[in-house]
Amino acid sequence: MQSQVGGRGYIYLASVALVFSLVFGTASAQESSDTGALAQADPRELEVIIVTAQRREQAITDVPVSIAAFTEEMLIDAGVTSTEELVVLTPSITLNKHISPLQNTIRIRGVGTGVSVPTIESSVSMVVDGVVIDNQGVFFTDLIDIERIEVLRGPQSTLFGKNAAAGVLNIVTKAPSLEGIEGGIDASYNEYNDLKVRATLSGPIADNLAYRLTGIYVDEGDGVLKNVNPTGPKLDDLNTQGLRGKLLWMPEGDLEIMATLDYRNSEGPNNVRTPTQFESLAVQDLYGVGPVSFSNRRVNIDGGPLGRNDFESAEWGTSVEINLPFADGHTFTSITAYREWSLDAFLDIDGIGQQVTPAGFDDFVIVPGVGPVEPGRLALTGSSQVWNYLDTNQLSQEFRIASPTDQVFRYLAGLFYWQTDKDYDVNRVIRLCPLNTNVFPPPNFSDGDPGALTGACTVPPPNGVSIGGRNVYNVETTYFAAFGQIDWDFAEQWSLSAGLRIQQEDFDYRLTGLSALRGVDA
Repeated sequence: MQSQVGGRGYIYLASVALVFSLVFGTASAQESSDTGALAQADPRELEVIIVTAQRREQAITDVPVSIAAFTEEMLIDAGVTSTEELVVLTPSITLNKHISPLQNTIRIRGVGTGVSVPTIESSVSMVVDGVVIDNQGVFFTDLIDIERIEVLRGPQSTLFGKNAAAGVLNIVTKAPSLEGIEGGIDASYNEYNDLKVRATLSGPIADNLAYRLTGIYVDEGDGVLKNVNPTGPKLDDLNTQGLRGKLLWMPEGDLEIMATLDYRNSEGPNNVRTPTQFESLAVQDLYGVGPVSFSNRRVNIDGGPLGRNDFESAEWGTSVEINLPFADGHTFTSITAYREWSLDAFLDIDGIGQQVTPAGFDDFVIVPGVGPVEPGRLALTGSSQVWNYLDTNQLSQEFRIASPTDQVFRYLAGLFYWQTDKDYDVNRVIRLCPLNTNVFPPPNFSDGDPGALTGACTVPPPNGVSIGGRNVYNVETTYFAAFGQIDWDFAEQWSLSAGLRIQQEDFDYRLTGLSALRGVDA
């Protein structure tokens, strides 16, 4: 059976923000944020961090937004080397890993969006060097050569767009150095064979031209989970390589042109769900645990031809940012960016190997070595795998004009264009095979066990049934917005902020679904 669903939607939305802010001085403003708490730790020194939470450079004490900001020194002191570890510095942000990178989720103040298909977008926006990142799957990344990180809590839709309803994670990497050659390298290794190497080199090419190169290599070694199925895949050796290059050109005056190119590749095992309760005595013996084990770190991933639980992803992007000062302190900014991300993943989504589900009983019975069995269950064993492939690209263009920050009346206005194109192919296969009920419990849950399965679950199955379901998504989004904000310091300790965003979105999608049931002589 095959079906198609298509649609086109237009969304018009205007948002208005009106904010009163009362500032009692630097100390009290700092104490109200996570950054202030860290800065207050040393009473002899108070560091004022410059942030871009309102699309312009400001001292954090002058920003009427709930914000936590962290410099590179703060990240190093706290031992934070990836976005997942930011919770060490600010518990208001949560990054949850799922079994596939596509389903990774970021939340701020507990608010976020679980993404499983490309038609759903995140409600937390991630911005890297001024470029909005479309996919949550790439939110989980190593932090290297960072100038600062800003966590903006609560709705930020006026200045950051439709994907910032819950907040913004704003990451700013270091710029090239025109002053002289600088750089460094650090490496770490532990007893689990985890290896991480990071290196940076920056310096001038000419009086007005400078470069910065940053690279990373990560091998996570042995991992912390073990597959008890001897014929199944291993759950270690996650490898990541990445490279980022920046070129800064200041041709004349205060004009700045920054070009950035980055690439990152990751491959290794997907995440898995670890069971904590075991009703079957046979499964308890297999895992070497009791009926309940919340500390269990063992899983049972299928072996055989379809015994896979791995992924490979590749991400690259380029951007050009132009900052042109004019007219007594005003600044014109243009950011042009293009990015691509591809993901190829094979998932064992049940995570428990072959499941034994005997049937033919009118009441609950105790099967030796298996335990209580519900009536009406199929006399089959089965396993469930998912293969998915995602290819996505995005093109964005932003223009902004900002007035000087040292005036009583300030304004910022901009235009934003964003286009995304996503192709997502997901194929789920559930294999069911007849059970040899003369052998209880099966001595092994893996494929090809002649003592447990009649004919075994081979591919293609000579004995049994395969149920397949496949969905193919094609999603195109075109988004345009005009936005602005004004700030007025109408009294010594009072300021008034008002913002407006008008946006239009054209959302076009096509969904093709295919389901099939195949069986031979069960």
